[in-house]
Amino acid sequence: MITHCTVVFVLWSAVSNESREFLRKSHEWPLIDVSQLNPNLYEQVERLKTSRVRRSRLLLVIVLTTDSIVFAIRSTLFQLNKQ
Repeated sequence: MITHCTVVFVLWSAVSNESREFLRKSHEWPLIDVSQLNPNLYEQVERLKTSRVRRSRLLLVIVLTTDSIVFAIRSTLFQLNKQ
């Protein structure tokens, strides 16, 4: 299960060089890891609980979509190799 996630979408021309560099370096780690501060917060705060569930669902969608794309590419390549 995912315990933390930070997603950053940036229009590269819309931020300063310093901000861009910060975002580039920090986009893979959370600014605050709630599970380290207090793991019980996910159960106590409804919005955190909801965000955790949504992140898990999003990850599942990404994995399933990626698998579907890979399957489609493999099928297409297989069909092309048969011709």
